[in-house]
Amino acid sequence: EERLTKAKAAVDRALRLDPALPEAHMSLGYYYYWGRLDYENALSELSIALKGKPNDGRLLLGIGAVQRRQGKMKEAIASMTRAIEIDPRRSEYLYNTAQTYELLRDFARAEDYVTRAISLSPDLIGTYDTYVTVLVKKDGNTPRAREAIKKASLLNDYPGYTTIHNWAVQLELYDGNYTEALRIAESRMPQPLSNQFFYQPRSLILAEINSLLKNNRAASLYDSARVELEQKIHDDPGDARYHSALGIALAGLGRKDVAIAAGKKGVELLPL
Repeated sequence: EERLTKAKAAVDRALRLDPALPEAHMSLGYYYYWGRLDYENALSELSIALKGKPNDGRLLLGIGAVQRRQGKMKEAIASMTRAIEIDPRRSEYLYNTAQTYELLRDFARAEDYVTRAISLSPDLIGTYDTYVTVLVKKDGNTPRAREAIKKASLLNDYPGYTTIHNWAVQLELYDGNYTEALRIAESRMPQPLSNQFFYQPRSLILAEINSLLKNNRAASLYDSARVELEQKIHDDPGDARYHSALGIALAGLGRKDVAIAAGKKGVELLPL
């Protein structure tokens, strides 16, 4: 909150100095988008900035990202592909367009865009994450997905990029290799698995694998996850990810009603 307050004060001062400055309106747009999840005001400010800089691909990408959060997928695609037309060698634009097509379940187009993104920036690890997602959802192609993970593992960012590690485990689960999935999770998976969309303690991931293996360790692992997540919620009750993960841990313990209540709380905190 302190940093958000400072950011808002800075952009307000910039706009007092120059009310028409496109960069200031772009900054205010991102303040609303990232800082407040206020998508209408974000879109308004980014659109004002675009009038001053109509050929700025960064603005078009920002507008597309906000539209995507609003569920306006066709509009998001239009904004992002316009950014690509302006600067076709920016892998960030291609990568985000691929993500949007993936959400639309248009996996063929998603694969095309993410492949182009990788060809332009083969050292950008996030593109491999999206590539694996698309390959698995498109036709369950776990061998190609494994090859993508192998390439990602050679990059400098690999050790700390949690979702790639998670995919290494998930691919083994999808292929029924539960013992190998457990080995990878125990030996390589960072603690915890966390990004802007979800938070999973390592104990929760291990609990789910042990459940599939029908090991009696699963219950104690689910309970360990419950304890950690309840502490997280105590420290930061407004983070929807903790409530969502707690619902999974409680479900693993067979506590159906409170599990559903925890999941609903997560949805209530972050409906989109």
